[in-house]
Amino acid sequence: MNRTETSNLTDMSKGQADIPSIDARTLTEGGATATITLDDQQYTLRITRGRKLILTK
Repeated sequence: MNRTETSNLTDMSKGQADIPSIDARTLTEGGATATITLDDQQYTLRITRGRKLILTK
């Protein structure tokens, strides 16, 4: 991760597990879609006009 991405990570409130959080717009670099890879599988993350997230394989 670069510094911008790292600075967008936030800690959860006290009492909860430390789960990384990143704004979807950071992943899409201000656009509407991003490709996420897990092992050899690729997924598409899409931000809809209604500001909902859709993750598809």
